[in-house]
Amino acid sequence: MASKDLEFWENLIKDNALPNCKIMLVGTKSEGRVLPESRRVMEEYAEGKNLKYIETSALRGDNVKKAFVQLACEIDEAGMARSFTTNNRLRISRADPEDQRSVNNC
Repeated sequence: MASKDLEFWENLIKDNALPNCKIMLVGTKSEGRVLPESRRVMEEYAEGKNLKYIETSALRGDNVKKAFVQLACEIDEAGMARSFTTNNRLRISRADPEDQRSVNNC
């Protein structure tokens, strides 16, 4: 993926989202199919734009939940979650009820 492609998608999001929306760059297919050049481009782009970057694998389930939790934490820390929740608390439900936590504890 070239940085011009990343810039296209970032601009498309910014043009259609609420002001100050949170963006995370997610690289998929981390099970070894990401070309080193693509990984380098994505890492440098994210660093230059001050975006979080994470690699995931839907095949193995690696970092998928972590990506959503990190983005939810950013939304909550920015004070944006209140319009989507009750009592100003955003909850992340996980399969194990013992592992449920409030995003405010990120």
